Amino acid sequence: MFSDVLTNGNIVIGGMVNPEWDFNQTNYLSTVTLSPEGNENVKTTNRNIYLLENAPVLRDAGRYLFGAGTRTGGPGIVRTDKYGQPDHSFGIRGWVSLPPKTRIMSIGKTNDGKYILAGVKDEYPSREIILCRLYPDGAFDISHGNNGIVSTTFPMENWYIRQIIVHDDGSLTVMGLTTFMQITRYNPDGTRTKNFGVNGVIIGPAVYPYENNRIFILSDGNMMVITLNENTLTLHKYDSKGKPSTEPEYIGPVRIQWDENVNLTSIVQQPDGKIIFGGYTPGSNSFKMLRINTDGKTDHDFGPDGKVDTPMDYPVVTTDLFLQNDGKIMQTGYVSYDDGSDVAVVRYLNDLQVGTVEGYEPKSIINVYPNPVSSRATLVYELSKDENTTITLANYQGVVVRTFGSETKAIAGRHTVGIDVSDLPDGMYILSVTTLAGSRSVRIVVMNKTE
Repeated sequence: MFSDVLTNGNIVIGGMVNPEWDFNQTNYLSTVTLSPEGNENVKTTNRNIYLLENAPVLRDAGRYLFGAGTRTGGPGIVRTDKYGQPDHSFGIRGWVSLPPKTRIMSIGKTNDGKYILAGVKDEYPSREIILCRLYPDGAFDISHGNNGIVSTTFPMENWYIRQIIVHDDGSLTVMGLTTFMQITRYNPDGTRTKNFGVNGVIIGPAVYPYENNRIFILSDGNMMVITLNENTLTLHKYDSKGKPSTEPEYIGPVRIQWDENVNLTSIVQQPDGKIIFGGYTPGSNSFKMLRINTDGKTDHDFGPDGKVDTPMDYPVVTTDLFLQNDGKIMQTGYVSYDDGSDVAVVRYLNDLQVGTVEGYEPKSIINVYPNPVSSRATLVYELSKDENTTITLANYQGVVVRTFGSETKAIAGRHTVGIDVSDLPDGMYILSVTTLAGSRSVRIVVMNKTE
């Protein structure tokens, strides 16, 4: 199951349904679109597409890619519009067939718009990892491996691809699981990166269920390896080359106590660096969240002991967690009854504080006008001494979308900088001025043309 927020504020939720009339219990693709207030607008069930169990999904600017199948064909990938209808500009009527016995378990996208599909040969025992690269129209990129497919054989059996992360330079980080976790880096051409980790890999213990093993790329480019076992969330931090972090608070694993037997389903990082984990306890009646600070310690300003539990009337499963452009937290999933299930959506207020950060004198200022911004704005900031400054604009997922000056020498006093946001989507952003003394930020609202 997945969820998304469109630029007009509508909420899209998709997943699998088993219609009562289908005695074969096929998992058909179903989507529902809600208004920003949570009212149902459109609901569709596509009987031509069925989803694999734990089907991977990729959000792509109002379109969605799924690992799927057909009644008569083999494995494949389907791309749909926001209402779950096949996108006929992709493959053959929205469908691209994959090699027989291939099971795709994760989907990513490169900066130039190509899709990366990661999976295994669905044969027992499986030692073969498959990476496919497609053009935006669904054609295989024959410059990648053998006609668009890279195959790697590993010595351990029974592989399960949990995640793939596509980096800005086109390289890939892939996490595979057996009784161990193996994290491997690939170059953009599909060859393995030899200087990553130790001899090209990071190997560590894995836990069950598989969803409780994650890799997460932080906004500074560092990587977090996360496992959740019983009631302990364990964090290992690495730099961008796969080397263990030298930060004092992350030398050795960081362990955080959560509730018993929580399944980890989603992770997001806020613009201020804090990380939110979403999950649920099987058979329980509540959505669960946990937030930590940048030093790996529980954020006690986020609910009791850094935890938020949202009770429901029936057993729940959480499936997704993300930040809206206005900074609010959205958690989605479903509730189960004896005779079916319903989608469940919860929206939370957030306490993001982006006005004052340690390291600046109280008299220093930062301001943007006009705010909301349409096309262009003016940033005003003040320095108490000569500094090298970096000015960045990040979205509410913490991704830097624009840099207006990097390590630029600026003298003490007041400065004005023109900010061009004319090509950015509408939403909430964080504009930051950073020096050696610290960082100071302000929220801005971009209001260009919307849907």
